[in-house]
Amino acid sequence: MRNAMRRLVALTILSLVLAAAPARAQEGSASEAEARPARRLGLRETLALAVQQNPTLAATTVDVAIADAQIYQSLGLDDFVVDGGVSYFSQRKDAVAGQPFQQTALDQVSLSAGVGRGLSNGGRLGLAFDGGYTRSVNHVDFGMGAIDSVSEVYAPGIKLSYAQPFLRGFGYDVARAPRRRARAARDVATLQREGAAAALVRDVISAYWELSYAVEDLEIRRASLALAREQLRIVQAGIDAGRLARTASAEVEVAIAAREEEVLFAEQTLAERALDVRRLAGLEIGPGEIELVATDKPAPVPAAVDLDAELARALEQNPQLKVIRAQGKQVTIEIEVAENGLLPQLDFQAAGGPAGNADNPGDALEQMARFDSYNVQAGLVFQTPLGRRAARGGLQVAEQQLRKVKLGEADVRAQISVAVARGANAVRSAGKRIEVLAKSRDLALVNLDMEKARYEVGRTTNFEVLKRQDELAQAQLRQARARADYLKAVAVLEAITGAILERYGIELSPARGR
Repeated sequence: MRNAMRRLVALTILSLVLAAAPARAQEGSASEAEARPARRLGLRETLALAVQQNPTLAATTVDVAIADAQIYQSLGLDDFVVDGGVSYFSQRKDAVAGQPFQQTALDQVSLSAGVGRGLSNGGRLGLAFDGGYTRSVNHVDFGMGAIDSVSEVYAPGIKLSYAQPFLRGFGYDVARAPRRRARAARDVATLQREGAAAALVRDVISAYWELSYAVEDLEIRRASLALAREQLRIVQAGIDAGRLARTASAEVEVAIAAREEEVLFAEQTLAERALDVRRLAGLEIGPGEIELVATDKPAPVPAAVDLDAELARALEQNPQLKVIRAQGKQVTIEIEVAENGLLPQLDFQAAGGPAGNADNPGDALEQMARFDSYNVQAGLVFQTPLGRRAARGGLQVAEQQLRKVKLGEADVRAQISVAVARGANAVRSAGKRIEVLAKSRDLALVNLDMEKARYEVGRTTNFEVLKRQDELAQAQLRQARARADYLKAVAVLEAITGAILERYGIELSPARGR
């Protein structure tokens, strides 16, 4: 029994040791992660990282690459097409009694090769070589003895062919519609990428200045906490000297606890803002990869906003409007193709060239060279459906799509006008707040110094000193908030007017047209 108890105790101790080992390892890794210094980032560096690494923007770059590939694919309409073929046919028959003329054996070999190319106006030009060889055995029997005669024929030929639509399918705009569609699709993809980049830069700027504000907010909260602790030291000195009651420190200690809580909340907010920046910039998020320090400090110089000029720029350069206009060009291509589809088909076809026909190859080729024999053919093909409902329906679809695009453009124009007005008002408001709050911090600091001086001579209370400290912190926070809001409002307005990429020197890799 004792041995069993000893074994149980030993196993329990061993399990506790094994369980504690990974915990110590985790604590060590956590302490190492906490020991890593926070990454320091400037605004332009953050923007550069976001443009390079943001997954959403990278997806739009892939869309542009796909559009480039589709343009390259459409160039296949102008490719030369080489074709060729060879065939062999053989037939053997037994002679039938009583039939004077019979073919008892036949061998045929056909060889063809050619090259053709579509023309940009919808026609097609081709050159082909045909070579034929026939060997036949003819059985002749008139009752006086059967005779088998063998004949061989070589029939080479060269043919130049040309086909051209005169109505439906005529012209570059229709014949090369796939290429025009591909180029229009690339324009849309490129503009969508530009719009995505502008939105990303706007969001990164907003997140960065929120991070900067969170850093400043934490600094102000910590400074306010330090002031309260200094006040507690002064009060405690008075208590120790017997000049103040022991309860005199309670009010300050309550304020210290409240400010410590504010510091904790500010630290949590700072971590959240750092995560926002990391997500937008495509930075790693993990142990030791959370904290960020915004090295750029908001120091805006408020400037006047010309609403009319900003509105005109937005209606001309807004990325969303550019995309809609490019989509309108796409639909215009479909309308042109559909209108051409209403026309009847009238196609001209012609082909001709020298040919040879002899019992040996040399003579057959010589005939071709002398043009002693030739083949020529030409014709017109006409076709039109009665009612043309398919073509008319296709045209109506394209026209309604264009109408929808124009309605969408009008709606977006109205939204942009409202957004510009709101953006301009936000910039003006934040600029006014900066001007109004410019002296508030200095005045709050003067008031705090005066209140502390009065406290030292017994003419005021802890409550008033703590109140002045809170007023100073609030003045600093309002001033920091106004600066951040101004820079964010400017970024929003620049994104709407399409000026934000140029403003921050953001250049996207050009689409590779072919």
